[in-house]
Amino acid sequence: MHVLLVAYRFPPQSGGGVLRPHKFAKYLTRAGVRVTVLTVGPVSGQMPPDLPSDVRIVQIPEGG
Repeated sequence: MHVLLVAYRFPPQSGGGVLRPHKFAKYLTRAGVRVTVLTVGPVSGQMPPDLPSDVRIVQIPEGG
């Protein structure tokens, strides 16, 4: 199964709305689900170390 997770905020961004999609992607991947995250960007910074490396993150320009 492959899931597209659409989240306005996703790591390495910070804020109150980041934790839920981050954990959702993390645990879905552990359950054997492929996860692609669609979020705004570009954002620079470090990804959390507990986020699996096979989570694909697609960033689109904000407002575009």
